[in-house]
Amino acid sequence: MTRKAGSHSTMIEANQFVYFACVVKHRSFSAAAKEVRVSKSTLSRVVADLEQGLGTSLLTRTSRRVDVTHAGEQLYTRCLAVYRAVLAAQKALDNIEAERGANDPGPLRSDIERQCAIYPPTCVAP
Repeated sequence: MTRKAGSHSTMIEANQFVYFACVVKHRSFSAAAKEVRVSKSTLSRVVADLEQGLGTSLLTRTSRRVDVTHAGEQLYTRCLAVYRAVLAAQKALDNIEAERGANDPGPLRSDIERQCAIYPPTCVAP
C-alpha cells in the first residue's frame, strides 16, 4: 500500500501491521518483540514508521505501559486479519517441517514475520 504523507510517498508493508497488532495484543513492546522474534528497538522503530506513514499516532507510550489511541483501535481491528494470516502461514510451515522428518536434507526456514510485504494488501479484511 502506498500512501502520500505530505510530499513523500510511503510504502506500508504487511509486517508493520503484524508488529503493530502484536504490540496491541500484548500492550507491551517487550512481550511483542519476543513473539515476533525481533529486538524491542526494531519493533518500536517499525511501529513508529507505520505511525509516520499513516500520519497519526496509534499508540501512547510511557515507561510502564502502552495504550492504544482511537485511531490505533480502528486500525487494530483491521490488522487482525493480517496478523492471523501470518500466524497461520507460520504454523503451516512449522507443520510441513515436522512432517518432513529426519530423512530430509535440512530444516525449512521461514522469516515470514519480517518478509510478508503484500502489494496490494490482499489479506486485509474490509
